[in-house]
Amino acid sequence: MIKKNIKTPLVFKIGLVLVCLFLVSSYMTGGLYARYTTTSSGLDSAKVAKFKVDSGVVSSDLYVNLNFYDPAFVRDEKEFTVASSSDVAVKYDVVVTMPSGMDYSWLEVTLQSGEETLVATASGNVFSFSDVGLISVGDRSEYEYTLAFNIVEERQGNPQGVADIQGVATLSVRAEQVD
Repeated sequence: MIKKNIKTPLVFKIGLVLVCLFLVSSYMTGGLYARYTTTSSGLDSAKVAKFKVDSGVVSSDLYVNLNFYDPAFVRDEKEFTVASSSDVAVKYDVVVTMPSGMDYSWLEVTLQSGEETLVATASGNVFSFSDVGLISVGDRSEYEYTLAFNIVEERQGNPQGVADIQGVATLSVRAEQVD
């Protein structure tokens, strides 16, 4: 028999060494990671409660009638109440949305309760009152408010291209649970 002299190529030897090194390092790092892993468990709970806030307003109650020239119509007031029958404390905001398509820079909207008067933050046709009230747990009181639409004094008698406003404004009371 003739014996052939077969030599293993150098690339195959280097590859075999690299595979062996990979297997040894995988074994070592696997043991290292396994030592530093932990497990934990826990519990959580949530409070579920009845949540209801009523503004006591129908949209037809918010028909706004303002006139730049007639002193009797430079201010229009609407009254509404806020009551809660919630099992949790709630804080609430009031948002008034006027009919769209008009510049309301001449309009100031205020909200009065007792001696306190708030002035709305205006953004286009939306007038917002933030953090108007807080109703605590079990409080079944009704809170009365007067919403006033005012033509600002410097524009009374001078509409500067603005027609009289007559339309229905939308009142929203946004309530949020307080922990």
